[in-house]
Amino acid sequence: MPDAPSASKKNRARFPFWFSVLYSLAFAFFYFAPPHIFFRLEEKLQDRLFYWRGRALPAGDPRIVIAAMDDDTLQKYGFPLPRKLHAQVLDDLKALGSRTAAFDMFFVDPMPGDPVLIAATKRYDRVVHQFLIKRVLAKKIGGARLRLRQIEPPIPGLGKASEYLGYPNLLDGLSADGHPRKALLFAPEIPNPKDQTPPAPSFPTASAASFAGNSLAELRGRFNFSSGEALQPLRVNFRPWVNWPSHPGWPPAQRALLPPIPSPYRVVSYLDILTGRLSADEKRSLKGALVFLGSTSTGYYDHYPSPFGDLTPGVYLNANIADNILHGDFLKPWSPAGVVAAAALSCAAGIALIWLSWLLMKFDPLASSAAAAAAFGGWSAVAWAAFVRGYRVDFIAPLFALSSAFFVQLSYRVFAESRERRYITSLFGQFVSPAVVAELAKDPSKVRLGGEKREMTILFLDIAHFTAISEKMDPEALVRFLNRYLSAFSQVIFDRQGAVDKYIGDCVMAFWNAPLNLKEHQTNACLAAIECHETVKRLNEHLDQDLPEAPSIRIGLSSGVVTVGLTGSERKMQYTTIGDEVNLASRLEGANKFFGTKILASESAFLPTAGAVAGRKIGRVRVVGKETPVAVYEPLAKAGSLPAAWRKALPVYEGALALFSEGRYEKAAAVFEEVERLIPGDGPSRLYAETCRDHLSHPPTPSEEDVFNLIAK
Repeated sequence: MPDAPSASKKNRARFPFWFSVLYSLAFAFFYFAPPHIFFRLEEKLQDRLFYWRGRALPAGDPRIVIAAMDDDTLQKYGFPLPRKLHAQVLDDLKALGSRTAAFDMFFVDPMPGDPVLIAATKRYDRVVHQFLIKRVLAKKIGGARLRLRQIEPPIPGLGKASEYLGYPNLLDGLSADGHPRKALLFAPEIPNPKDQTPPAPSFPTASAASFAGNSLAELRGRFNFSSGEALQPLRVNFRPWVNWPSHPGWPPAQRALLPPIPSPYRVVSYLDILTGRLSADEKRSLKGALVFLGSTSTGYYDHYPSPFGDLTPGVYLNANIADNILHGDFLKPWSPAGVVAAAALSCAAGIALIWLSWLLMKFDPLASSAAAAAAFGGWSAVAWAAFVRGYRVDFIAPLFALSSAFFVQLSYRVFAESRERRYITSLFGQFVSPAVVAELAKDPSKVRLGGEKREMTILFLDIAHFTAISEKMDPEALVRFLNRYLSAFSQVIFDRQGAVDKYIGDCVMAFWNAPLNLKEHQTNACLAAIECHETVKRLNEHLDQDLPEAPSIRIGLSSGVVTVGLTGSERKMQYTTIGDEVNLASRLEGANKFFGTKILASESAFLPTAGAVAGRKIGRVRVVGKETPVAVYEPLAKAGSLPAAWRKALPVYEGALALFSEGRYEKAAAVFEEVERLIPGDGPSRLYAETCRDHLSHPPTPSEEDVFNLIAK
């Protein structure tokens, strides 16, 4: 048998290695080259990770409270809210014991009530206000376009009365898609309006400093910020965001249609503060709290997209950044060198996974796919576990490297192996079953002369009285008849996971448990035999006019260890079985004529079917060519499908067989005759009744009393 072309095997072995070399170089270039697609995708994934982390972490710091100018507040007092009411809220918060009040709003234009607000700010002592920044693009100077910032402080007297003034930093942390993923905690180029010295603190930084009692210098030292490191990757600790009270956010398709997402912090209404309608629990939450005052009324608040919605109020984000500062749980701030190192590490991981895919190609496709899936899942688990603990690990780039490299190499392998399969199929597909072809194509090493020993079940099926039938038919009708019936029997065998070995005239030889392992091969073979008889009945309902009589079949089954494999010459081979069990199955098929049965199965073929096949014991027989008797059984029906007549007759038959075994022949004969009356024409009952009468006149020897000797094949 000629091997598949050796050149194909060599090419299939070399391709993964050279592909890994070239793809590693291409991946490294693509990773670092603009437009940095992987970095953009990682940002998108980071949003999803925050969303998926859901309720895994606790809610926001309970010491942070949002005093919201909600729809009810503005409906009662109008917009903008009179500043005397802001002053009243400050006094009420002071009376309730709040520690710091941070206004997420601008007071830059003079309005009635300003003196009252300034006085309330002084009385409160720990108040943080914002100053406004106006950006102006200047003309090119020395080849560079400079961005100038113009500071607009709050109304005169308010800044001096405040403990800190903060810089509105959310716009400086926006990514290209408009998501605030970074936080500018200090703006080095902007002087602090309080003392006119840079750097100016961001609004949440100033709020956190006031609440914690730290000076701004202490915070700068804690985070080690410098003018070159002002923008920090933000672990805007969406820990409170993901631990949503009811759900982590609106579904993406509905975000633009829904009101602002729920706050991760307790929210109290401006209106309830002003009217004294706070609950006892709300009053307790305000005691010692960092209170952010801002608008959440529809149409009257600054909103930003977040992992949980497209309409996240800016006051929520500022509160969240202050929460991060208080707990020091930002995503790890990377220096410029750190960013390069992290990117290089991610790229190196991707390249390592490319080479892992090369190693996996050395294994079975199923095993290599499972290993690749395990690597995929393992890296996903590492990235997820790191993210839950506050570390950002590149996820997409390494897994893209693994999956794309593995897919290309596996595709090439499938293409190369498919050529081998086509070669094998063309060679063997004409004379073995589809199951055999599939197995040989899957493992070409089995395409060889010789074979293997394994336990199998063998079936022989023969059409009764075929010679008499064929003599009365013309050749064309005979071939049509054989094709119709043998095709139907073969389909039953295939459906029961068997393989057709050969057709010998009107006989079919089939086997189970080769080349594919089949745990319940005896059960499948017995059920196939029963279904073949049912198929004959169905086919006989529409007999051809040329058929002189309705066909019937006899089947023999045996199970045991045989030799199976390709036998023959290099010019003509056959996948077949050889062994005593094959001969026994053939003899049992012929023994049906002696017993008057339809199916005979050896003990080894029938007993393992217990619970799946209903049948009866026939006895022990000595077939031609074997000295040792074997016990044989007749499968009758699938378990639970035994006809009513047999359900009544079978216990009677078993009782008669027990009497026969005990040597009580006269009584056994009477009982066997009773079975014949229940099942007219039952061959074994008639045979046993006659044997009982023979034994009464000519008693058998003890060793032969229950053995039937067959003298013909």
